[in-house]
Amino acid sequence: MQSCVQVRQENNAAIAEHIEKRRRDPAFQARLQRILDEERVVLERLAQ
Repeated sequence: MQSCVQVRQENNAAIAEHIEKRRRDPAFQARLQRILDEERVVLERLAQ
């Protein structure tokens, strides 16, 4: 049986690996940039 600490460490490692894969994924980065650009436009309109 795994302890809570071991489970937490495994979860943290899996999350870190997932994030690193996204950082290295050019298609994901392009989608993220597009979404951020679109949101920026909306926020700028709301700020006026």
